[in-house]
Amino acid sequence: MKKYTVKDFLKLNSPCYGCGGKIKITVGVDSEGLSRVNLNLTNTPAGYTIPLSITYNNNLKLIIDPKTNKYLSSNIQYFVEYIKNRKICLTTQCDHCQTSMTSKYLDFNLMGSYIKPVGIAVQYIVLNDKNNRYVIYSDFGSEQSDIAVSSVGTSVSHLNLTLLPHYRFKDKEHFISKIKTYLLFS
Repeated sequence: MKKYTVKDFLKLNSPCYGCGGKIKITVGVDSEGLSRVNLNLTNTPAGYTIPLSITYNNNLKLIIDPKTNKYLSSNIQYFVEYIKNRKICLTTQCDHCQTSMTSKYLDFNLMGSYIKPVGIAVQYIVLNDKNNRYVIYSDFGSEQSDIAVSSVGTSVSHLNLTLLPHYRFKDKEHFISKIKTYLLFS
């Protein structure tokens, strides 16, 4: 599977692949036994800034340089302890059509202070044409895509296919055309 720098991963769904709208970027933090916490990522002149932990005694921030994929932490010792118990991923989501993409967990090279290239974990795309709504859920771990096609007044058609990542298609019209072909021959 393809792997991306943090900057390129965020560009994959910006603007939104489904509707062309503006996306929101969040950082998911998973801890053992706890549900995912979503943090806001801010694009600042210094780079992508993520407030990982704000406590009375410590304020842990992570800054990722989009040009080099290197990172800086406000407290490297606390950051090393922080990532021992947590996994961090990136999510881009459109608030208008709900198209979203989540990365695999970030792999931090602690000696070189950079983030290794990251792949896509899951992709959820919502596409519309004048007659239909297409919802494509792709799980890159299992290399499967589930497609649901619906239109007003008709039942929903489902297809389970091998992985259909959006980057294989020129644009969303090409993607919809491919889905229609799969429906025709299924």
